[in-house]
Amino acid sequence: MAQDLFGYRIRKQFSSIDSLITELVITRKYICSAKAGLSHCREHLSMASEAGGQTGSEQDFMKSQEQLLNRLNLVEKKIKKQLRESARELGHICSQDRAARHSSKRKA
Repeated sequence: MAQDLFGYRIRKQFSSIDSLITELVITRKYICSAKAGLSHCREHLSMASEAGGQTGSEQDFMKSQEQLLNRLNLVEKKIKKQLRESARELGHICSQDRAARHSSKRKA
């Protein structure tokens, strides 16, 4: 019975880690896309300023792109922290499982 509980907890933790990794990969793709978009905006705005100046809406768009990139970087950090915590929890569960197996072998 205890082994089933440990098995369930381990599978649940692996599922959580798998989900976080998927979320991290998607977030990183968004970050790469936002960086490319920001680079494209900078190029466009530099050409526009040479041609006749930037409009306020272009500058606002640039700021919103930078804010998006900053928020995505914060999300990435948050996911990485959750991954570390999940990995730590998985290690704790595995050490409990080993301890339980070791004590059951002593009793037998």
